[in-house]
Amino acid sequence: MVQIDNRTGQAFRTRRETAWRLDSVARVNKQTARTIQALENDLPAIRSSSHRLADLYERTQKLRSKFGPEYDKAIGEHRDRGHAESELQKREKRVAKFNIHPLMAEDRSRYTEDWRREQSLFVDDPRAAVNHADTLVQDVMKRRGYPVGDFDQNATDLSVDHPRVVENYRIAHEIALREDQDKGSTEDLHKAMVSYRALFEDLLDQTVEKPEEVRK
Repeated sequence: MVQIDNRTGQAFRTRRETAWRLDSVARVNKQTARTIQALENDLPAIRSSSHRLADLYERTQKLRSKFGPEYDKAIGEHRDRGHAESELQKREKRVAKFNIHPLMAEDRSRYTEDWRREQSLFVDDPRAAVNHADTLVQDVMKRRGYPVGDFDQNATDLSVDHPRVVENYRIAHEIALREDQDKGSTEDLHKAMVSYRALFEDLLDQTVEKPEEVRK
């Protein structure tokens, strides 16, 4: 009789443990089902976020490749990648509205001769040569189709298609401003001339000979 009771008790405990395990499995299954449902509900948002990240990465790569040093300069000024990239895109959209075109062969030859003449002038009158170089650069910009006006806007517009030399333009302009206040040296003026030349050649899409007269 005791043995039968023991077997009955063991069977009861086994059934109870089995029921508990089945109940646990059921709860786990319900939780899993809820988790899966939640993931399925979030899937469109996850996909959208993934596409957004991919678009942002592609935008960053394109702008970095196009603007080069100007990209890093914009990041430094804005201290926010999103704001900096939006600003660079605004530059692109503005310049895209201009009728930018290459120079005719005769214009290129004429401007090249003009530049050589200004370089030769540097020996006798560095200040005048630098001022004339600035004017000549602006003349070429106009001929290419840029709406020349305020210096900062000029530099911003040039940064779209000439990002690797526009900083030379800023350097030359800064030196020219100092020279207007009698704060420049011959060495500074030489640096300005060389800096203007870098942009000038980029605008012409050709180099100009370096006459011996232009020296420190």
